[in-house]
Amino acid sequence: MSNLLEIAPHKPTWWETVTRIIVGFIIWLIMALLIFVILILIWWIFDQALRNNVSWSTANVHPLLPFIMMIIAFVSSFIWNIVISWAYNLFFSDKYYDFVKMAKIVLINNFILFFIFAPLYILFYNKIETIFVILAFHILFSVFVCASSIEVITNPNYSVSHIMWSSIWFAFSILILWVVYKSIDLSNWNSVTILLSLPPILGYTLIPLAHSIWENIYFKFYEMGNNFFYVPSIDDIMVEEDENDTINVD
Repeated sequence: MSNLLEIAPHKPTWWETVTRIIVGFIIWLIMALLIFVILILIWWIFDQALRNNVSWSTANVHPLLPFIMMIIAFVSSFIWNIVISWAYNLFFSDKYYDFVKMAKIVLINNFILFFIFAPLYILFYNKIETIFVILAFHILFSVFVCASSIEVITNPNYSVSHIMWSSIWFAFSILILWVVYKSIDLSNWNSVTILLSLPPILGYTLIPLAHSIWENIYFKFYEMGNNFFYVPSIDDIMVEEDENDTINVD
């Protein structure tokens, strides 16, 4: 393919990286406060089990608990991703130029994930510890799916690069989440706080940093003439065919 048809990969500045991290952290603080307020309000649902010193893994909990957890996961994930999309569109409109498209993909992703995770919440409805782990994983997975989707629809020519990077960072984040989960005691409220705070930290504060590092590394390869993750669009292919036809005719 002609180099003229290749769209240069995005090269984020450090100002953009720092701004995205700060925006993500501020939104995390707001949404984390909202989630914990909700959890405090519904704490009465399983407070009796805790006061009776019943193990979290075998506690008889209120049957509405899995439904409430599903709603918390869906609402928090959806609002997080929508606000992040709006902030990116506001501050980095050159790249994230179509907020409506980003909002649509966020909504679709969250609806799909809601129905994927719903059976898990219902299946483990009487195991409080497991439900909190599912909630943490649900939020983390949603963050990565939405972040990847936003990057893909923003610059589809480098969709392979975005998906590969997201998969590697997601696997690393799962490892961190697993290590933290195995090292804390979820019968303690502070440990629950740590578990639920970790996914958005790994997502909206570390994703921008890791993604910016990846994009800068890839741009170095691009400058050296290597654009191995570039995916041509249909328009690019049609233009190239027209150019070839013109050359053949001449």
